Parts: sequence; structure tokens; C-alpha cells
Amino acid sequence: PAAPHYQANSYQDYVERFVATVRPAVLSYDHYPFIATGDRPQYFPNLAIIRNAAARGKIPFWQICLCVQHYDYRHLTEGELRFQAMQTLAFGGRGLLWYTYWYPGEPNETVKHAMINYDGSRDPHYDMIKSINADAKAIGNELLAAQSWAAYHVGDGGEYAMPPDLKSPVQI
Repeated sequence: PAAPHYQANSYQDYVERFVATVRPAVLSYDHYPFIATGDRPQYFPNLAIIRNAAARGKIPFWQICLCVQHYDYRHLTEGELRFQAMQTLAFGGRGLLWYTYWYPGEPNETVKHAMINYDGSRDPHYDMIKSINADAKAIGNELLAAQSWAAYHVGDGGEYAMPPDLKSPVQI
């Protein structure tokens, strides 16, 4: 069956309605910030929207991070790969996935640098992500018992706090 059409006033409204209506066990999300001409400005606002909708819905969220250079997305450095993983953890994400492990099919000049190349050999991203995943797992193991109450991003794009209907156990 076709997915229901949501009449939403904004992306935030759409995500909130989706979580309330579908009640998924996990909210899985991707938003790739690194394009050839710079960085997409909606990365942090969208990450905050997903984080807050998952917190309100009392469900975990997973972020699918960019690995593959394709179309307008650039070839990423290890720092850019690591940035995405650590933002996922900082915003309370419980799952970290990568687009993509191995790009199947015929070689395509517009799609490059999956962890595994078309011929089955390892791209340098393989070892980079292996290291990043090990660090994310070590940090994540310490965070598993914790609950994310708020996430703040200060700078361009504003500051994002916990949803107003959630109360922090910390009193200031």
C-alpha cells in the first residue's frame, strides 16, 4: 500500500506527524551535508528535528552518514567522515550507518569511494570508517545507559535545545 500523505506545514511538522502516526520502533534518517560547492545549511536544524522527534516519541534514532562521492556530493576526508559520526553521538543517536558499503552494479563515474570498490578492493574509506566505527562504538558503549536530554548547536543555524515538553533531571 502507498504511504499516507501528510499535510505538514514544515519538515518538523512532517517528522512529528510521521512518528505519532506510524509509531516506528526506530527513526532512521539521512541528510548528507557535504556537497562539492560547500556544506548544506540544513544539516544541524534537520538533525535537531530528528533528535527531538525521537526523544518525544521515546524511540531511538539512527543516522545514515555519507561516505560515497556521488552526483553533487564531494569526496570526503577522514575528518568529514568522523564529523558526521560524532554529531550523531552528540545529538543522542543510537545507530550509525554509512551510505554506502559497496555500490553494486556497473562502474559509474558519478559514484566513487564506497568502502568497497566495484572490483571488490578496499577503498581508503574502508580503513577510515573502520577506525571511526571503533571510536564511535567505544563512546557509544559509555552512552548506552544514558538518556539524551538536550543537544545544543551554537553558531550558524541557531541553537537547538530539548523539546519544550521534556524536562531535564538536571536543575540549574
